[in-house]
Amino acid sequence: TSPCAPLATALSIRSAEKLACMYRTSTRGSEFTLPRENSLSAVPPASLAAKNVFSPYRLRPTRPRSGDAKVWTSVVCVLVIAFAARKIARRPADERMTFGYGRIEVVAALINYTTLILVGVYLIYEGGMRLIEPTEVAGWTVVILGSVALVVDTLTALLTYSMQKGSVNIRALFLHNLSDALASVAVIIGGSLILLYDMWWVDPAITIGIALYILYLAVTEIGGPIRILMLGSPPDIDNDAVVAAIREVDGVHDVHHVHLWQMQENETALDCHVVTTDDASGERIKAAVKARLAEEFGIRHSTLELEDRKNAHDGAKLYGHDEART
Repeated sequence: TSPCAPLATALSIRSAEKLACMYRTSTRGSEFTLPRENSLSAVPPASLAAKNVFSPYRLRPTRPRSGDAKVWTSVVCVLVIAFAARKIARRPADERMTFGYGRIEVVAALINYTTLILVGVYLIYEGGMRLIEPTEVAGWTVVILGSVALVVDTLTALLTYSMQKGSVNIRALFLHNLSDALASVAVIIGGSLILLYDMWWVDPAITIGIALYILYLAVTEIGGPIRILMLGSPPDIDNDAVVAAIREVDGVHDVHHVHLWQMQENETALDCHVVTTDDASGERIKAAVKARLAEEFGIRHSTLELEDRKNAHDGAKLYGHDEART
């Protein structure tokens, strides 16, 4: 036996120990750390290197994506709110709700649009945090879950498409499902890019893009429910044209204190003071005005207060009412 054999054996054992130590350290996360040039360790097995080369993200260990769970939770809440409100809205008017329960759908739409805005703001925050602190994204998991979500959201959007044309409540639900379906398409594309090209920034960038689109939809649509709840005049009716039509009725001298609002989403109401000419028949004028409002503007609920020309209010406002005088 050579006298150098014990020294060679000791060096081999020491090298093996250092190699095992570096192997354990490098495999704690998702990133493989190459050995230093002056190290006595050998190159790690090819299977380990391949595992790290083809990993979708080689930055930090995978962290649970809480934003996805929050988005799915919001989708379920939107569905429950929308269909519960639709059922309540069918109740007839009673002594407590003399106008009926139809406006509950407007309230539901406002809640759902507000939820969309909150989700959009949160997704922007989460996407920004992922840009600052990149985390590992399981590419195949993203693609598979995105595909399942796309199927569900597309089916739900198709089911609500025909119903959303006459209901602001169902329209909010439809837009929510449509935005989710488009988001699923973007997620599938992003997951594919991560798998194929290791483009780690795609995931947070798509998240922020989806959030901006959601905010755009919500902000542009939320004005309708707010306008109804604020007793605003219907956006599809020309108020001046309504006033002109009333003034053209035979026996009408003028009109003031006009109020136009929506009792429910698709039911417009009007009340106003009508100043009649001398010796005009009040009932005949009232019937003529109501008929014209219903025929030309679809206003079938109107309350008209008739005033004789001699006793008409001087300087009365055309729209709204005069402030109380003390």
